[in-house]
Amino acid sequence: MKFNESETKRRMEELFNEMLLIQFDDLTPNPVPSLNSVPVPYHNLNFSSFVFQAAGTDGIAAGVVPESAPNYAANGAVSRTRDSNPMFTIQGTNATSFDLESFYYGCLTTTETENVQVSTACTFTVAGSKAEGSAKVGPTSFTFSPSNLTNAEMMEAAFGGAYSGLEEVTLALTSSSATVALTVLLVDSVKYVVHGK
Repeated sequence: MKFNESETKRRMEELFNEMLLIQFDDLTPNPVPSLNSVPVPYHNLNFSSFVFQAAGTDGIAAGVVPESAPNYAANGAVSRTRDSNPMFTIQGTNATSFDLESFYYGCLTTTETENVQVSTACTFTVAGSKAEGSAKVGPTSFTFSPSNLTNAEMMEAAFGGAYSGLEEVTLALTSSSATVALTVLLVDSVKYVVHGK
């Protein structure tokens, strides 16, 4: 069922102050990864510098398995070089701020021919900017330590209320057991609350 713009706006506003979960599984990947930008806005957030993709497509073993199959969001996947620091930004009519509760993450790298994906250990930081004023939250550091080279499970980043009233959250990859420039940062199952006016 398709909704017109005013109906979509009304339905999104009904979700203000409710816990939401983005799993990227309602998006259909294009075979050309560069065409898989996460829509803007996507459930009142803008996932800047992220594409969405299915794990282990075209017969390639998944280096990291999505927390919710089949899709996750990926930074660095399109050009095989690090895109600018990825971020989640509040976006949507009447949406004013959001609280980030948690998300799942992982890192992988691909071979030069891109026919093999393997998980890789990595460390990244998460930092937030408050919607009101110039206050900052974080940075908080997280490390992905996979137990397998393929089909590794994602890990959870939980924030326990510290990341609330935000306008944006920025992720920055700081180290990788592979080359940082070829490391793909993955995100799935983002839990958050949107506030509006």
